[in-house]
Amino acid sequence: MLYPVLALLGLAAIGGGYETVREAVDVSAYPLAGQLIDVDGHGLHVHCTGSRTPTVVLEPGAGDFSSVMAWISPAVAADTRVCVYDRAGRGWSDPTDAPQDATQVATDPRAALHSADVPGPYVLAGHSFGGLYVLTFAAHYPDDVAGMVLVDSTNPASNANPTAASAYSGGS
Repeated sequence: MLYPVLALLGLAAIGGGYETVREAVDVSAYPLAGQLIDVDGHGLHVHCTGSRTPTVVLEPGAGDFSSVMAWISPAVAADTRVCVYDRAGRGWSDPTDAPQDATQVATDPRAALHSADVPGPYVLAGHSFGGLYVLTFAAHYPDDVAGMVLVDSTNPASNANPTAASAYSGGS
C-alpha cells in the first residue's frame, strides 16, 4: 500500500517541478508587453499601441486575458490608440484581495489609464461579460466615455441579482 502512495507523490513532485521549469521558460519566451501599473497595491497590466484619439479600451470576456484581443488590437491601432488590460488576477496582472465586482472591475482600468497618462474620454469595447463591465464603467464615469461597442455582450437583465447589475439607465 505504501509503494503506490510513494509513486503517486513522486509523480506529483515531478509534475510540479516540470510546471515550475516551463513557467520560467514561458516568462522568458513571452515577455510582458506593456506595463504594470500600480492600482491600490496590485499591478494591473496595460498595453497601449497606436496614436490619435479617442483611445479605444478593449474589455475581454469574463475569463479571458488581454491576449485574446491580440487579433483586433493591431487593426484598431492603425486608426487610433487602443489599450488592452488584464483584470486583477488574470493574465499578467497581479491578484488582489479586493472583491472583483462590476464596480471594482470598472474602477481598476480607469485608475490604471489615468496613472499611465492615457487621456479620456474613451471608447469602451466590451466582449461577452466584458460588456457588463463597460456598461458599469459608463454608468460610474460618464464624462470619461466617448462611446461604447458591445460585442456579443451579456444582457444586463440576465444578472441573477438585478439590483447589482449596474446603474446603467440607457441613453447615449
